[in-house]
Amino acid sequence: MKIRTMVFLASLLLTTICRADVLVGFSPEGSAQQLVINTLNSAQQSINLMGYSFTSPEVVKALIAAKRRGVDVR
Repeated sequence: MKIRTMVFLASLLLTTICRADVLVGFSPEGSAQQLVINTLNSAQQSINLMGYSFTSPEVVKALIAAKRRGVDVR
């Protein structure tokens, strides 16, 4: 379930109105989580997140940091 959640979150976070880049991360070596964290850290305007659950403290920290820097996190 964790792998599916991370891939789903990454695909949601990478789509924008102006352009869409496709980046792929795989969880066995940890690149999916790092991809999500990098995307959260680079957000400037908004983060629209939808997920059943996630257990990564690093993702939580990145979401909190985004909110604190003025990003609209929903």
